[in-house]
Amino acid sequence: QLKELKTVHSFWVDQTPIPDSEDMLGRFGHKADGKC
Repeated sequence: QLKELKTVHSFWVDQTPIPDSEDMLGRFGHKADGKC
């Protein structure tokens, strides 16, 4: 599961070129929570 999460995170980082890491983490966390 951790491996999959890492892949998804890498995908989001690649698809979301946002310098604001906090916003990025917030978006990723929200999406991950919705996926679960």
